[in-house]
Amino acid sequence: MKTAGFPYPAKPRPWSQLRDEYKAMGEPVAPILAIIESVASSTAAESLAGFTSMADLIVIESPPPALPYDAVAVRMRDVGRVEIEHLSVTGRNDRITREPEAAVPLFWRFMTEKFGVSPGAGRRADPEAR
Repeated sequence: MKTAGFPYPAKPRPWSQLRDEYKAMGEPVAPILAIIESVASSTAAESLAGFTSMADLIVIESPPPALPYDAVAVRMRDVGRVEIEHLSVTGRNDRITREPEAAVPLFWRFMTEKFGVSPGAGRRADPEAR
């Protein structure tokens, strides 16, 4: 049986460790680094967990849910464009590709819409309000 969502166990890493790793990769992944820095400096950092899959950043809710689970993948595509994709357990994935300067606002749009997590307030008090 094929399932949707992210099918592998989560291995969240501290946001500071992810920041150091992406900083070492240099300019090609600067938009992903900007997203990590935005999460790390927000009040939502405890509501989100992150890890890598190759050079992609995978973000999930914290604490990590049971398998399979919804995830948001942040990838570099084409010549410097950023792709953000919601990998949904319902199979109704969303994917948007934008210019690097749109990466952080687009990321927070996905976090707010998909996980109910905003940069200034963390998780909504009522998870059923999604």
